Amino acid sequence: MKNTNPLYREILASVPSPGTIFLILTRMKETGRIKEVIQECLKALAVYPNDINIRTLLAESYIEEEQLSLAESELEKVAAQIDDMVSSYILQAEIFIRQKKTREAAKALNLYLAHHPDDDSALYLLNKLQTAETFPSTESTHSPDLVPPEIPDEIKGIPDQMPEKGLARKRKEKMIAILESWLGSIREQSKTGLNDSGSFGPWPVDH
Repeated sequence: MKNTNPLYREILASVPSPGTIFLILTRMKETGRIKEVIQECLKALAVYPNDINIRTLLAESYIEEEQLSLAESELEKVAAQIDDMVSSYILQAEIFIRQKKTREAAKALNLYLAHHPDDDSALYLLNKLQTAETFPSTESTHSPDLVPPEIPDEIKGIPDQMPEKGLARKRKEKMIAILESWLGSIREQSKTGLNDSGSFGPWPVDH
């Protein structure tokens, strides 16, 4: 490596961590020493074959050298590694469900399904989460408390007969405000009422 910084050469020869190798080779690539980067990436991958960052850097370098078939081969290996790890999103979704974080759980499932769109169990669970988010259930062990007792009294306290249009409008506005408050209370409390255990059921989901 005639043009390589002596310090870089010394560090690379000592077989450093993959993170250090990636940092040095990235800087080398930025200076245009693509062929050297390719050679060093190949050496590094012989020691760290599962490092995605180095392999991706190798693929990028192949592309710049117009070696597209080699770049494609490396990217296929990267994709296979990512596919093997993507199941972690399922575990993440389970954690979010137990924590009653519906939106976060749905996001994790969407990321998983981007790689496994035909997974029926994940699709079923995502649909259940989205349904709960859009139409929160009012049925829970605390359902008698969902509707504050004073709300019907407030509605009944509004006179049924309003002689003036202005008063009728005020009556309507007050009723809307009360109902909106009621609905907000139901939605807030129903977030904790997915089921008695606080989750959507046993894992994995049975159809």
